[in-house]
Amino acid sequence: MTTNVKCDKQPGIPNISKGTECGRIVSPDSSLIGRRVVLDDAFGTVCYVGGLPKSKGTWLGVDWDNDSRGRHNGTYDGVRYFLTKFATSGSFVRPEKVSLGTSLEEAFVYRYVLCAECQLAAQNLSCSEVVDNSLQPLNCFFSSTDVPGRINYFTGDAEEEAEYSGRGNDLAQPLRIELFTGPASSSKGSKNTASDRHENCGPSGARTTLKNLKSASFTLVPVFRALHGEPNPEKVHLWPAPGGTLGDLLPRLEILEINACLSSRWVEVAQACVQMPRLRSLNVSSNRLRLPLSPSKSEELTNSPHSEADLRKLRMLYDLDADPARSDELFHKAFPHLCQLVLVRSELLDWASLTKIILWTPSLKSLSVAYNKLGDIPDDLSTDVIRVLQGLVELDLTATEMTNLNKLFGIIGPSVILETLLLDRNKISFFPTLPLCSNVDQDNRTTDVGQANLMVDSPFVQSEWFSNVSTLSLRQTDLADWKVITELLRLPKLKSLMFCECPLLDNITPQTAHQEIVARLPALVFLNRLEITGDDRRGAELDYLKRYGAVWRSTGGDVVGDTIKVDPKFAAEHPVFLRLCNKFGPPDVGESKLFTHTLKEGLVKIRFVLQSNQQSTTPLKDARDESCVSAGIIRRIPGRMTVGHIRTIVRRLFKLPVRSNFNLVVQGERHKKINAEIPLDADTRELGYYNLEDEDVIYVRLVS
Repeated sequence: MTTNVKCDKQPGIPNISKGTECGRIVSPDSSLIGRRVVLDDAFGTVCYVGGLPKSKGTWLGVDWDNDSRGRHNGTYDGVRYFLTKFATSGSFVRPEKVSLGTSLEEAFVYRYVLCAECQLAAQNLSCSEVVDNSLQPLNCFFSSTDVPGRINYFTGDAEEEAEYSGRGNDLAQPLRIELFTGPASSSKGSKNTASDRHENCGPSGARTTLKNLKSASFTLVPVFRALHGEPNPEKVHLWPAPGGTLGDLLPRLEILEINACLSSRWVEVAQACVQMPRLRSLNVSSNRLRLPLSPSKSEELTNSPHSEADLRKLRMLYDLDADPARSDELFHKAFPHLCQLVLVRSELLDWASLTKIILWTPSLKSLSVAYNKLGDIPDDLSTDVIRVLQGLVELDLTATEMTNLNKLFGIIGPSVILETLLLDRNKISFFPTLPLCSNVDQDNRTTDVGQANLMVDSPFVQSEWFSNVSTLSLRQTDLADWKVITELLRLPKLKSLMFCECPLLDNITPQTAHQEIVARLPALVFLNRLEITGDDRRGAELDYLKRYGAVWRSTGGDVVGDTIKVDPKFAAEHPVFLRLCNKFGPPDVGESKLFTHTLKEGLVKIRFVLQSNQQSTTPLKDARDESCVSAGIIRRIPGRMTVGHIRTIVRRLFKLPVRSNFNLVVQGERHKKINAEIPLDADTRELGYYNLEDEDVIYVRLVS
């Protein structure tokens, strides 16, 4: 692809996707091992530097991220020179064919300062079209427009104009072009010449454009380091100042994402971040970042001989070219105010390296290390590391190969700051028992059936751990016992739970699983990111009572007077059952009460009270006041009568117009105790479903 853009103001703009001058390899040596490189938009890791038989000069053995880019597994002429991730991801290339990438400064200008025309000119992509089952070159000329998301393109020798909107309708194959800024704009009052239109484009506009930038994101951009500063500062065409001036041109930058780029040394990340004192969030996910050796290991390496093969292995894992003492000093200066750190899919990350990184970030509040092979948390964490972990507000440990939560909970459980904990995709089969608050006397708990209320209430006693956690995620784990949900009852602020795809729920439908969890956790607001409405909760709780009502009775459960008896074992497995019985009445008890307390079998004595439109908007407490409702009309109603029939009776009792709208809600003495009322909103359901009792009141609330 060629372009019809000729930018007189910004000649020779480099295409940073191919790497720039600062990434050119001049003198290949062993320091390149472990480095990341780019060739034709493909990223890879240098695993070998040296010669090959029957060939002159130096070769680089590269393990490409895409296995289709390579040809072999690091073997040449029967000799294995390096290891690869895939059978066909390795290849040997000349050093001058690849690049270490581009500088962070050039990436800033390219993405956030250059106009669309200059970016098109810099990309200089090739374009082809399928004609008669073969690829044919296609002449394309592009120019920007004033419409966001659209550019003009011309195809063929005649340059017939058409509008390209990203759908690829006129080409046999869709054509993708990535642009990050808008078209060039001229200053007010200036002439609309090419030079004027690019007045603020490129290095000349960098200071003006970047000074207000607060967030920057680079994904799959071959950024590998910042420009070198003093004593030998680098200079490049796109950056208007020498190296070491990121902070001068980016005084307000707070969020930086360098995701899936070519960063391979933590030292170089720190050298960039130390220039930006206002940086609060850093995302360096999907990078193969190496740490320097510790001073003791570095000294051991210096004093003891190592083979060339051993040194190659060490270079793949550690940054052997960094001075340990100076690096440690730099690390502590680079991240003092960092609040959020994201290290998702970091190939070399383990607990040993993570604990070092944590010590650089004393202000850390959010940590994400998802999709790393960390394993269980070690026993020998220092008090400084524990202090940082206990100061976190958010912790993401998704897919970190964790199996035991005891050590983790022992460290972060006492935190009074932690709000979000994500533990998805881990082989967790046991959820630890959460300790109760210290003011709870567990010795006084009894197993006597007559004291079932005390036993059932005990799971509702607040735990001294995770007192501030509001969001918890346990998706795709090996949990297979409802005890985990019982333990979650102890978390007083838990509002959002992600819990699915685990053995516990394998034998029930997703809808049943949803209802079960909602009923067992009365304070939950969101389940699997779905809001729990009042109707959802009421339906789930009623279904829960009916689902386990037979089990309750078979284990000796009964109603004696005003006391609901619950077997201790059943109470431990279903701690919310008694509370739901107090809220809605025990399952099937309503029907037995009808038989006992009514003059005629199957009838229940109900008082109907009409509330005006003004009264219906009165708060619940005032609506029950006798001064604001009529005395009502008492009728005996069959328990099998549907709500729809009740509506017909209500219209006759109060002589309501046919088109009048009203809501029905029921309330009895048991509901008043908990300041609740039950809407009768399903016309096809029988009154027995709602467990109505004698002397209950149905309020008829008119709706305007």
